[in-house]
Amino acid sequence: MNTQASASITVTSKDGLDPELSALLTMKATQFTSAIKLSHDNRTANAKAVIEVMSLGVHSGGIVQIRTSGEDAQTALDTLIAVIQHYRV
Repeated sequence: MNTQASASITVTSKDGLDPELSALLTMKATQFTSAIKLSHDNRTANAKAVIEVMSLGVHSGGIVQIRTSGEDAQTALDTLIAVIQHYRV
């Protein structure tokens, strides 16, 4: 079954979506079959491409929208939210 899920989340890491967090998000995203997109300030990135994620330029306090579509959409969304929420807490 193809489902969709989305959420907006505030990036609380003091360095925003720095290279390390971007790489971690990308690594997690590639574990899912669903398409996963991140959006910030009218820019969209494929969450499975680290360069695209880093190019969003999200600073601490920035809001990222995560949109997933596919068989494991909700699990993918929940996983990426958890990564962002618990990164360097």
